[in-house]
Amino acid sequence: MERDSTPGRWEVIPNHNIVVAMTAYNDEASIGDAVQEFKSQPDVRQVVVVDNNSVDRTAELASAAGARVVHEKNQGYGYACLRGLRESLQDAETNVVVLVEGDMTFSGRDVAKLVPYLDNVDMVVGTRTTQELVAEDSQMNWFFVWGNLFLAKMIQVKFFDVKHWGRVRLTDVGCTLRAIRTEALAKIIDKLDVGGHHFSPHMLMVAMADGMKVVEIPVTFRKRWGVSKGAGANKKSGFLVGLRMMWHILSF
Repeated sequence: MERDSTPGRWEVIPNHNIVVAMTAYNDEASIGDAVQEFKSQPDVRQVVVVDNNSVDRTAELASAAGARVVHEKNQGYGYACLRGLRESLQDAETNVVVLVEGDMTFSGRDVAKLVPYLDNVDMVVGTRTTQELVAEDSQMNWFFVWGNLFLAKMIQVKFFDVKHWGRVRLTDVGCTLRAIRTEALAKIIDKLDVGGHHFSPHMLMVAMADGMKVVEIPVTFRKRWGVSKGAGANKKSGFLVGLRMMWHILSF
């Protein structure tokens, strides 16, 4: 029999059984549509919405759209992501966990892009820096594109492996949309300890420090529904979050 010369590993996931962990904070304008869009994707068995102390109808509308809603009292993007990831691991039948925000910036249809790569790697992360796939009226203007690209290259240099000409290629550190195999998530979940807006690069670095394989792929990115509460609110907020990310990368 001819020997398989495929580089890297090939571990096919027999049944994807996807759980989507969706963060939400005062997202009543978008959460119902976001839940329905991701819930309708093939192999998605459940959408878990993490309500991070919303004062509007976010929780009510998420539940009405078919999500399982949990409440995270610790305020912060990272805390919401962590709670969603932990909740996703409670389902023993789950093989894949997808992390996303509930503001309709990300498309449910991109799940079909992420999951196939998990046959070869532990985690697949999206990038919003491929301008052909990014809406012109989204928050990803030149400031955020180049800022994310700069920080991404810092991580790339930090984990550079001469033998393999680099372990990962990154162009975006702030993209929430990602998919991870449940066995990989179980290995790192207790090592994730960032509650702020720098959670995304933190999760990347924890995974790579644990020896996991990560690949980045372009995803679509739309204008946010409602008001941004994070780095995308304005350039000042983005700059301050960027500084926090930079310090975390340097001190990791």
